[in-house]
Amino acid sequence: MVYRGYLKWRMPAAYILAAAITAALLPILCKADDQTFKIILWPLWAEDALTGLTYVNIHILNGGILLTACLLFVDMTARPLHPRGQIYFAAGAGALTIVLRLYTKIPTPEYAALFIIGSLLPLIDRTIRAGR
Repeated sequence: MVYRGYLKWRMPAAYILAAAITAALLPILCKADDQTFKIILWPLWAEDALTGLTYVNIHILNGGILLTACLLFVDMTARPLHPRGQIYFAAGAGALTIVLRLYTKIPTPEYAALFIIGSLLPLIDRTIRAGR
């Protein structure tokens, strides 16, 4: 799809990078052995670097984010026209995907995030066009 020009590299890259940064920085709630809850403020640095990177990679490489990045951003009618707007659109969708995945019980947070950010598409286009 990149070869044919349907998919620009900047949208999947911004989506995956925003999802990785958000997963590394947002606090998570874990259940301990004694049935109490523990809040981990910085998951990337909670145990050690290898554990933190594994946690971030689980979020990125589990399939839903990669499927969204490579297939759902191809739709030319549901993405901003300007390249800068495409980066904002994809980064917002990536961050919202992780927020929905961590704090809600939505079964497919990737699609919900894309739908929510897609509803802001006219606002993104108008803001980018006015800022030129």
